Amino acid sequence: VNANVAVTGVHGAVNLHSVNGSISATGLVADARLGTVNGGLQVDFNSLAGVHEIAIDSVNGGVTVILPQRANATLRTSSVNGGSHVDQPIKLSDSGRRHLSGEIGSGGDPVIKIETVNGGIDVREK
Repeated sequence: VNANVAVTGVHGAVNLHSVNGSISATGLVADARLGTVNGGLQVDFNSLAGVHEIAIDSVNGGVTVILPQRANATLRTSSVNGGSHVDQPIKLSDSGRRHLSGEIGSGGDPVIKIETVNGGIDVREK
C-alpha cells in the first residue's frame, strides 16, 4: 500500500496496485493492469504478441509506457490535468485537449487504456 513496487521479466499477466508509491514494471509480455493513487508508473513491454488488454491508471502521477518497435495496438488515453504524447506514428480516431484514441501500427489488440487525473502520459517506442 505505502511503498514503491518494481517487477522485471514477468511472463504472465500482471496486476499491480499501490496507494502511496510508484510502480515500475519492465520486460512485460502479457496482459497488465497497473494503478497507483500517489505515484508515477513506468511500464515497459518486451513484446505485445498475445497481449489483449493493458489498463494503467494514476490519480497523482505521470505514466510512461514503452512499447516494442513496430508495435501494433489500439491506444486510448485520458488525462484531466496533463497532456498525452505518443512518439510512434498514430492514426487518430478521436482527440481533444484531455484525451486521444487511435491505432499504433495496424491497430487491433492489445487495447491500451491509460488514464490519469494529475499527470502526463508518454507513450514511447524502444
